[in-house]
Amino acid sequence: MHKYFWAIAMTASITAYALQPVIATAAGVTMNATPIAGSEAISVRGNAPPGSPVTITLLATFSPDLPTVVVSRHVVQPDASGNYQARIAIAAAFERGTLLRVFAASAGGTSAPAQLIVGPPNGGVLVPLDTEPNSTKN
Repeated sequence: MHKYFWAIAMTASITAYALQPVIATAAGVTMNATPIAGSEAISVRGNAPPGSPVTITLLATFSPDLPTVVVSRHVVQPDASGNYQARIAIAAAFERGTLLRVFAASAGGTSAPAQLIVGPPNGGVLVPLDTEPNSTKN
């Protein structure tokens, strides 16, 4: 279980909030998006039709007042069993509280969506720059 990312799994009929990896499913494509401890990156793995490339797109929403930004797009090839995996850096969207949306789409056009909210890369570890100075506390 990861303490530093809020994970939101979205399906057609239900939205579930959990502090765990996000598993999304679309016709023919599954995706598991997991934060990588100690890194400003996520691990994306899943299953898709063998021989059909999967495009993984990472979008970021920094604020409701700003447009959504395409952070990166990666094409991965599933193996003979249909399994795929990728390590996706979120370097352009590492601001705490940023909403990340991950889409894994096969050539057939089906897409499995997932959402994560960025937190600190090492949950529970206090970094001096992230703490409030004593002089500003009342």
